[in-house]
Amino acid sequence: LMMNKNILLFLSISISWFIFNYSFAADEMDPWNEYESSSEFEEAYNCLQTDMDIDIEALVEVEKCTKKALKIVESSTNIDPKKIAEVHFTYGLLLSKKGASERNNSLEALTRAYYLTDAAFGSDSCETAAVLFELASQKTHKKSLLNSAFYDYKRSLSTCVPEKNKNHATKIISFLQSFQLEKLSKKQLASAKLFSKQAYDTFFWFEGPSHNKTRSAALELGQLYFLTGEYQQSIEILERAFPTWNVTQMGGNPKTLDILFSYLAESHEKLGNLSESGRYRALMRANELPVDFKLGSKIADSDLVPVFIKPPVYPKIAQRLGKHGYAIVEVTVLPSGKVRDPILLEERPEKLFFGKAAMRVAKDLRYSENTERQEQKSLYKYTFQMRKNR
Repeated sequence: LMMNKNILLFLSISISWFIFNYSFAADEMDPWNEYESSSEFEEAYNCLQTDMDIDIEALVEVEKCTKKALKIVESSTNIDPKKIAEVHFTYGLLLSKKGASERNNSLEALTRAYYLTDAAFGSDSCETAAVLFELASQKTHKKSLLNSAFYDYKRSLSTCVPEKNKNHATKIISFLQSFQLEKLSKKQLASAKLFSKQAYDTFFWFEGPSHNKTRSAALELGQLYFLTGEYQQSIEILERAFPTWNVTQMGGNPKTLDILFSYLAESHEKLGNLSESGRYRALMRANELPVDFKLGSKIADSDLVPVFIKPPVYPKIAQRLGKHGYAIVEVTVLPSGKVRDPILLEERPEKLFFGKAAMRVAKDLRYSENTERQEQKSLYKYTFQMRKNR
């Protein structure tokens, strides 16, 4: 019994001594140090508002400020949780810009930023939706996280939905292009189609039917209509995705036109339109389109198809080497049908003078006269292909 009393007395004295020391230490804490930390944090936080896309120097400066802010957060207790969440989000974005080498760290940082933002701003806030969108984009790089990425994208795009907003529409296209659409489940395809329709309608409303963004959105939506078995709708929307006929208006990538032709061919085949299907299959190599290629009235502005084309002279060096090629020229079409200001946009292969040959005759292009048509930019592709000896 006596021993128990001694033990109790010892514990009582130890606890009292701990409380005394803790209280004393708390009293001795210098509020000025806490103020200094807050001031330094605000300085670092304000630095984070720099646009990271300006240049490399700006990116380095933002990273320096972010690390400083995170270090202060570790030892301070009175910083606004919303600002702490924003700092973690910025850090995650910085890591994502470094590519594959920092992908895991970026994923971890953005996950932490998401939970902090959700706690500080709320689950239904646009701030949380923005973090969730970036987190989803990082998840798409890991095959095991693709379903989770799709779910996060869907939540993000459904959480903060401004009325007909171009930035929101751009995000939707980014979301769709992160996935191989043909590998989505039926449920995911249905969701993707609803979002794609929003993006297309928004770009159509703000940019008009001929804008590249509208056409890009039409290409995504047309694919989704095909994958959900709505073949007639697929044809109608894909025809709107067609620029005029040349590669550069679809982002300079022949594969984009191949995808477009392929889906149009498949859709027509599903509906039994075999002649139309064959027509599109014949066009499935955009870089082999002939000089005089013309589209049907549904998918081409016939007013901007040349009515006279002076053939270019085949470059001698290319002829000697047996090389084929092409050149794409931009011209300004006048109401009279004449052109001015030809500009060489692309030539392949380079240094074989295909561009030079095209530019010599580009000024002689003629279009139909239309006094009601304003001056308008148009592209024309000259294809150089040597005839085979019989």
